[in-house]
Parts: sequence; structure tokens; C-alpha cells
Amino acid sequence: MKEELPKKAKQDENSEILDKIRKNDRHLRDLNERILTLVEEINEQLGNELFEDLDPETLISDFSKVSSERYKYALEQSEFRNDRLEKAVREHSDDILVDVVKVHENFDSLELLDLYMLAYKVNEQLGYDLFRDIYSYSLKRDFERVAIAVETYKKEGKIVKFMK
Repeated sequence: MKEELPKKAKQDENSEILDKIRKNDRHLRDLNERILTLVEEINEQLGNELFEDLDPETLISDFSKVSSERYKYALEQSEFRNDRLEKAVREHSDDILVDVVKVHENFDSLELLDLYMLAYKVNEQLGYDLFRDIYSYSLKRDFERVAIAVETYKKEGKIVKFMK
């Protein structure tokens, strides 16, 4: 910081705008302390030094990386799996998945609970989770994907792959 800036900070005509710094300085220090406490807790609970460098800029970058990885993991857990769809369509288009196609044709007349229950039942009958996130907003889209895949397989004999 230039030497003349602290002198300017003392002048009355600059006091209103510079009071914001004084008021927020305490909050920034509190935030820094909370971040360091969080980092210590995380490192302690994981039993290693996930966050080694406690420099604020490095921590922000590290937090961003961890957050991004957690987001990717969450997506993977709820993603519709083409490999499971392919197996289900090849093996169960004429039995277990028939109800999914029927439901897809009559979405508007069904309650959300009925969709949850059918998704759960299909997963149970298949022995694996075709519908991985049955309580999510994407359940209707997943029903649609299964219906399209079954119909295409029956008409054309080929498996439809959906983009992730």
C-alpha cells in the first residue's frame, strides 16, 4: 500500500467510503478464523492434511477443487446409467419394463408417489438400480428414457444410448 493512502484515510472527505473498510475488517478476520477452524476440523476428521497450505488464496483454490469433485461425484451417483439401461432393455423389455412404458404414456394421470413406488419396484425386480435417484426431479426424464429405449429396441432391435 502506498504511504499516502493511510493519510488519505484520516481525511474527513474520505471517511464515509473508508468506514466500510473498518466495518468489514472485523467480518473478514472472523471469516478467516472460521475458514481456518473448518480446515482444521476437516483435516482432523480425515486423518490427514487435505489442506496443507493455509494461505487464503490457496485455500480458496483448494476449496473450489474439492467442491468441484464433490459435485462431479454427486452427479455420478444420480446419473442415468446406459450400461444398466442396456442390460434391462435386452433382458426385460417384455416383463419388468412394460409398466414403465405404460406409465410414461400416462404421466399426467399419475401421482408422484406412484412414480416413486414403481421406480423402487422396478429396481427391486431387476436386482440393481436402473433408477438411481428416485426422489429427484429427473425421475420423469428417466422414465421417458427407458420408454424410448424399450420402444426403439422392440421396433429396430437396437439399443439407444443417452448422453450423460
